Amino acid sequence: MEISADPDEMKLIARESKNIIRSLGQSQRIVSDAEEQKKLKFRRSIILKRAMKAGEVIQDADLTFKRPGNGIAPNESKYLIGQKLRHDLPADSVLRWEDLSR
Repeated sequence: MEISADPDEMKLIARESKNIIRSLGQSQRIVSDAEEQKKLKFRRSIILKRAMKAGEVIQDADLTFKRPGNGIAPNESKYLIGQKLRHDLPADSVLRWEDLSR
């Protein structure tokens, strides 16, 4: 196999390829405490649109998604539909798993 690079050019290519690998950084992602706090602040939670009484069955129309993200995540809303509330909750309540009857 013929190569158009001479030995000095091949050394340069090999050396610079190592720089590319270093510039890509670590393969393991480390999330800082500051990033974790921002995640909670900017993510959304499942919120009740209306006040609901204990024992009422949660419907899709009863839910909305708002910040902050310190409650149940929006992608888990399918698990709430058809569940009953354990206690009365006012409108705009952040839903938590402990709010549901078991």
